[in-house]
Parts: sequence; structure tokens; C-alpha cells
Amino acid sequence: MHPMTGRHRLSFISGSRILRRLTGEGAGGFTLIELMVVVVIIGILGGISAPTFRGYMQMQKLTAASRDLVTSLRFARLKAVNERNQWVILFQVAQRQYVIFSDDGGGGGLATSPSFIEDNRANLRPDPGERVFPPISLPGGVTFGYVTAEGLPNGITTNRAISFGGSPQLIVFYPNGSARETGVVMLHLMDRIQEMDPTGQRAIVLYKPTGASRALKYNPAGNPQWK
Repeated sequence: MHPMTGRHRLSFISGSRILRRLTGEGAGGFTLIELMVVVVIIGILGGISAPTFRGYMQMQKLTAASRDLVTSLRFARLKAVNERNQWVILFQVAQRQYVIFSDDGGGGGLATSPSFIEDNRANLRPDPGERVFPPISLPGGVTFGYVTAEGLPNGITTNRAISFGGSPQLIVFYPNGSARETGVVMLHLMDRIQEMDPTGQRAIVLYKPTGASRALKYNPAGNPQWK
């Protein structure tokens, strides 16, 4: 007796039939019903994966925005230390952007420079002769905002997206590397803030004594609440 009998023979025949269809052999081809089933399956998979992929890309934008802000803070601090002059980051909340500039009076803060104006030094606004970098905009779908800011380290609290003072709000770095104040900048995904979803946010915290900064992610488990 041939070893391929019963169920094994049926499986072999079915497998051969599928193989012939996939390779284009034979005249049968796929039936209309089989093609419709494939289209339906593809549609279901696409419907499931599209929102997941969109959510992933939005979180990537949020992570990039928080990383860019930390990089900007560290850049401004480094410039203040190296040049022995004051540097400022000024937030333009409505435009969802911020500006970095040297608050040194112009001419690199050198009194011998023709563009230096003593009255413009440390006046907390960009003036002619001072180095003003182009505005850095938040990525699409990311804004200054938050759902919750409870549980931040070092007792940091805020009742608004940016806790730093000034009008408009700003961060100041001094020549010794310290910052004017300890505070936080909250970033949030626009769609998740409308849904009051706390997971779609980042907290960029800055410490006054050292001028050190870091980005923290909200932790729903709450131990710690931000990490």
C-alpha cells in the first residue's frame, strides 16, 4: 500500500492545488469568491493597522519635540558659559514655537564692538546686533499643553503649559551655567489633550542651580509618576 493514503493524500492534493494557483499553473486560477475574501482580509488588516501606525508616528513627533527642546536648552546654557554672557529662550505659545538669542547687548557682548549697546544687555528681549536664531517650531500635532503635571520631581508644580516667568514666558541662562528659575515646559499631542489623555505628554524640567535639563515621560503606573 502506498504510504500516502486517506487524510495525507487529501492534504497533498489540496496543497498541490493551492501551489498551482499561486504559481499560475493550471487553468483554474482564483475564484471570484476567493479574491473577495482576500480583499476583505486586507481591508480589515488595514483598518486595524492604520490607527496604530498613526498613533506611533504621533508619539515619535512628541518624543522628537521634547528631545529638540532639551537640546536647545543645553545649547543656550553652553553658549552662556563659554561666552560669559546671558542667553535666553523665549516661548511664543500661540505660534507653537520658541526662539534662542544672545542677550548680550550685541557684538558678542564686547563693549568695543560698534553694535554693542549697554542698555540692551540682559533686557530679556532680542535686539539689533544680538544673535537671534530662527524660531524652532513644534512638529505638527504637538503643542504646549498638558493634562496633568502632578508628581513632577523636585516639587515642581505648574498651572500652565510653561511655568517660567516673563511675558512672553522665557528661560534665562547665566554665565555660571545656572538658570534664572527651576521650572517645566509641558508638551502634549493635540488630539490626546482634547481627550484628556495624560499619556500623550512630556515634561521638560529645568533645574536652577545647575541649569541641567531633561525630558520626562508620564508613567500611568505612578511609581515614579514621571520617568
